[in-house]
Amino acid sequence: MAGLRQTWLTHITTSMAVICRARNLGLGFAFPSITMSAARRAQGMNEIKTALRGEVSGFADDPRMSQTLPAAIYTSQKIFEFEIEKIFAKTWQFIGHKNDFREPGDFVTKEIGRDSVIVLRDREGELRAFHNVCRHRAHRLVSEKRGSLKVVITCPYHSWAYGLDGGLRPNSVKSDVYGFDPSKIALVPVRVEEYGSFVFINLDDDAPTMVEHCKGYDERLRSHFRDIDRPKHHSTMVYDVDCNWKVVMDNGIDAYHLGISGPHHQVFNRMCDFKNGRQIADDVSLALIGGPGDPNNEGYSFANKPDFWQSENFIDDLLFPAVFFLTFPYTDIIYVFDVIPVSAQTCRIEMLYYCVADELDETSLGAIRYMNEDLGPEDVDLNVGVQQGLNSRAYDAGRFMVDTAAGYDGEQLIHHFYRLWLAAFSDEDRARVLVMD
Repeated sequence: MAGLRQTWLTHITTSMAVICRARNLGLGFAFPSITMSAARRAQGMNEIKTALRGEVSGFADDPRMSQTLPAAIYTSQKIFEFEIEKIFAKTWQFIGHKNDFREPGDFVTKEIGRDSVIVLRDREGELRAFHNVCRHRAHRLVSEKRGSLKVVITCPYHSWAYGLDGGLRPNSVKSDVYGFDPSKIALVPVRVEEYGSFVFINLDDDAPTMVEHCKGYDERLRSHFRDIDRPKHHSTMVYDVDCNWKVVMDNGIDAYHLGISGPHHQVFNRMCDFKNGRQIADDVSLALIGGPGDPNNEGYSFANKPDFWQSENFIDDLLFPAVFFLTFPYTDIIYVFDVIPVSAQTCRIEMLYYCVADELDETSLGAIRYMNEDLGPEDVDLNVGVQQGLNSRAYDAGRFMVDTAAGYDGEQLIHHFYRLWLAAFSDEDRARVLVMD
């Protein structure tokens, strides 16, 4: 273990130097391996040849010469708990679409580490969010994922009742308790914002707004999808997966595995044309986009196009840290892939399907079936297999498979994800991470 611990320290120290150097040079998060001139490709080939004469060690700024971060970031419970506090409790977390809150009392709940939050529409039409815990004896108020509250939020333990504005209803509690004023009791609020027709929450009162943080990401979503304002919730598929949340994130932006990881991924690679697609990476997000491929593929057919579709492309757009916005070619689906950390070794995937039509067409239903029954389960099996290997004493770190021509089938987006992950920690936080294992 001492050797692995030293390797972990070396990786993190090197990685922090990379991030600091990039910031000092004003590089931001430019990603030369995605869009690269012929001259830059030639230079890159020389750099690779030079690197191959020696040993590539540690996480490097250039993904072509970088090792992955060590296995400990996927297996350590201490690091997991640190991520919850320093990443998930300080960034905007996906809740749902604005149309999930059409009527007063409509609600959705969300788990963030040990916290549960309820988001609802109040009687004045305002979106509100509260910690989902009674102020009396701490019982969780609402256990359902989504639904509608008629008038009040009632605690199932002692029937304390709260209005949709969060205030305690005085007639629901004893009135003769010494020094107790029910009018001063209310649920603890949480920041909530609507952004790009979707709803997000943030546990950090001092965090930048979504507009300040995302810098035009909403416009990119609108460019991906023909109509992000009208879709309503169609269905949800849930997987409880025995892997770290970052394993799922890696897999979701891994272009390298698309045509080789199993029969359903090979179908997917025929369904979408990634050779003529594109990749995007910036300070808050990453995207993998492929054009339409064979319309008569074995996954679902889009030979007979429906009356309405969101995009002719496959869209896979990740907003850091853990939510994807997707669609499949020629489908009336905005598919939100929300990854919820549970422990260092487990996570929950909630796959939410939103559509415009009241009744989905056969093409869109076929795409949902393909995702739920074929591609999704195959990906889950891959994720579990990776986590099992990460727990092995034989593995510490690997290499990013990135070719010098910035090919469509490389792992450069995964590398960029870890630049965002490292940048999410302050200098003081990084010093604390150094002593974790």
